[in-house]
Amino acid sequence: MTEPLGAGVDEPPNRNGAFPRLDEEQRARLPAIGALRDMSQGEVLFRDGDDAYDFFVVESGAVAIVQGYGCENRVIAGHGRHRFLGELGLLTGSRVYLTAVVRDPGQLIQVPLRSFLESVVRDAGQLIQVPLRSSLESAVVRDTRTDERTEVDARALFVFIGASPHTEWLGGQVACDEHGVLLAGRDLQGNDLAAYMEDRPLFLETSLPGVFAVGDGHSG
Repeated sequence: MTEPLGAGVDEPPNRNGAFPRLDEEQRARLPAIGALRDMSQGEVLFRDGDDAYDFFVVESGAVAIVQGYGCENRVIAGHGRHRFLGELGLLTGSRVYLTAVVRDPGQLIQVPLRSFLESVVRDAGQLIQVPLRSSLESAVVRDTRTDERTEVDARALFVFIGASPHTEWLGGQVACDEHGVLLAGRDLQGNDLAAYMEDRPLFLETSLPGVFAVGDGHSG
């Protein structure tokens, strides 16, 4: 009998919070927006080249993360009980570069991508103010459930917005085009570069040093 992909591969350590396990409170909120289901050995949860995928949390069993599935079959990592499958691409909409294959049968919670993104926005709170000085230093976030407002330290800001820019909350403090789309990187010209003096902005960095635009909200 052929061994499943990832057999004998240990889970990566949770160094600096890179691979956390969801606690009981976090997992208890997921069935309301997703579903607990069985997973079988060899099942592909998402595949290299997919445009998007759902959010998965392993309840029992294990999943192998594979590079070059079907040819190279290089196992990058294995994830077991209470770990989740997904990277920043879930938020940015980036194309999938690795494949998730069930190694040990068990159960998982599957949350549809749209429901997951709505939950992230709801639970993360609402960004209501960015005190702008010579550079980004903090941001004010409102808890949408309690209305509590907290100022948090911030040295960089990533803006994830859709086809309609909705950049009005920036109050004209960051350069935009005539449609309200953020200008960043090489699209910044003339007076929009004043804050950089002799330097140039990084890729995706806006006219305010330390503020970055990611997704459909930026030009280019």
